[in-house]
Amino acid sequence: MTDQGRETTAVGDGQAVANEQLLASAAAAHAAGSGRTQRRQQAMRDIAIALARDPVLVAVRGGDLVFAPGPDVVWVFTDIEAAAAWADAAHPAAAPCSFQRSDARNGGSPPDRDTWLAWLSSAGARSVAINAAGPVGLLLAPELVRTVRPRRVTRRVTAEHPWLDLDERRRERARIAELRGRLAAAVADPDPVAFDRIRPELDGANRRFGSPLWSAELHYLGGQGLIRSGSDRQGVVAMFTGIGICTRLGDLHRAIDGILELGGQLLAAPSPRSEWQITYLNELGDLLRRIRTDYRDDEVQQLLDAAEYAR
Repeated sequence: MTDQGRETTAVGDGQAVANEQLLASAAAAHAAGSGRTQRRQQAMRDIAIALARDPVLVAVRGGDLVFAPGPDVVWVFTDIEAAAAWADAAHPAAAPCSFQRSDARNGGSPPDRDTWLAWLSSAGARSVAINAAGPVGLLLAPELVRTVRPRRVTRRVTAEHPWLDLDERRRERARIAELRGRLAAAVADPDPVAFDRIRPELDGANRRFGSPLWSAELHYLGGQGLIRSGSDRQGVVAMFTGIGICTRLGDLHRAIDGILELGGQLLAAPSPRSEWQITYLNELGDLLRRIRTDYRDDEVQQLLDAAEYAR
């Protein structure tokens, strides 16, 4: 594997890693947590450098970069497995897209920083979603690509983590899918005893693998369970958090589904509504206006009208 023009490297059962450096840097940033630590800052700089020096996979439709209007997110993936996981989890209303290596879009060379900035500018992107369905997914601001000093990577990221191994990924996806299934069943029944048994598992379920999409879904389902068990405010906060994650990822159909459900529950609350309920109704309405598409448009308008009346 060379420093420049790195060839795709086969791992696991022959699927390919397009950018091992980016994956390792993302793992380091994820492990460092959300604090403004020097370790995380260095990892984020490494991500920006890797993005501008080695190939990645980008979501395309009709030859153009796919981006979600509203949050203006461009989707990027370190490898085929990470891209396929996002495609498999696509919302039924989402238009299909394909994936293309970034060097194929740039005449056979990995795009440099200026090329990436031109692509992001043409899409009006405010963030880049890397591996939105995992592993170690995160959001990168184009500003970091713009300000990071272009240079050769002299400090190779060699962090040992399991996500270069596709079998490890499958096991982790299966583990969280099983948890998600149990959680969904406990919420749908509803079964408060089963829900109480699952709740302690939720906080750590996504921490190791780092799938923002799973994090959104677990927050959302957990919030539904909390509301049905009588913890209304705590449940609304959890559902709102899941909706916010979907929005930042550019998964607008899921975000709109969540807003319609949560908004309907808040509107159904007996009058007079408490101050916190009115605050969340206002927040949901503002978010819905910002990300609105033609998806479920009649229901969207009905919710907006009802929320305005309920203020």
